[in-house]
Amino acid sequence: HYKKRPAASPFFAIFNLTVSHESSLFPEVIAANRKRGIIPSTPRLDPAAVKVPPYLPDLPEIRSDIAIYADNITALDTQVGKLLDELESSGLADDTIVFYYGDHGGILPRGKRYLNDTGVRVPLLVRVPEKWRSLTPFDAGSRVDEPVSFVDLAPTVLSIAGIDKPARMQGRAFLGPKRVEPAADEVEFLYADR
Repeated sequence: HYKKRPAASPFFAIFNLTVSHESSLFPEVIAANRKRGIIPSTPRLDPAAVKVPPYLPDLPEIRSDIAIYADNITALDTQVGKLLDELESSGLADDTIVFYYGDHGGILPRGKRYLNDTGVRVPLLVRVPEKWRSLTPFDAGSRVDEPVSFVDLAPTVLSIAGIDKPARMQGRAFLGPKRVEPAADEVEFLYADR
């Protein structure tokens, strides 16, 4: 944990928050999360009021899953907020670049293991403090429609640290002094399943 490092030492930390993982819709996990107060005892969103995507069957079970998933996302937001509050209270927020991302789409069909937009267009938010503004060509609060892949994260972190990417490493830096513009004509498709 970054709190256990020597004072004033730089750090790199990853927090894997799993409250919204697909296993969060297993009945025993729902019960445990309700018992621990992570999600409410009944969904905040009335399943009857849920908007069901047109590619899913409109069934009570689907509506319930969507409503519970919304509670899981709220719980995730709370967990992220606590981590950001910790950075702020420790005096590190103005010196820490934060990446927030999902590793795949949602937990219902077409959200994971599928090459639909719902499975591959996942969130990536980056907070760059004013002190480090020179590391990004983008304005605070801007939305960027630039393709980024997970293989780009390691080169980006190295670039931010001023370290050259090893020749054998895949991906491109999308921030930092070693940023590489995406190639307009380079589109790669990859598919994996388990």
